[in-house]
Amino acid sequence: MIDNFNHAHTPLFLKKLNAKLADNLKVQERTDSDEHLKRLVTLRHKLIMRALKQLPSSKLSSFAKNELIINELLENFIKELRSQIKNNLVELSRAKKAAKSYE
Repeated sequence: MIDNFNHAHTPLFLKKLNAKLADNLKVQERTDSDEHLKRLVTLRHKLIMRALKQLPSSKLSSFAKNELIINELLENFIKELRSQIKNNLVELSRAKKAAKSYE
């Protein structure tokens, strides 16, 4: 589980969003929080792109490298989450088929 998406060059506005994102990823039951997660990730991307345009060149490379690492961790976590959801759907489908065989 990822608890912190921040690094030495993370701007304050991105730190606040990262905290919301980390809290959202801690949710065990995925329901309406899925759409909220999508909005947070989309907003995070926009904020990072804005920061890349605003940062001085001396911090740009370090910021980009750190964000690539964090983005990879986030991407892997979401892929795992997606896989878990897919497995749950498969199990539900099998359970429905089994229940129908007893009718």
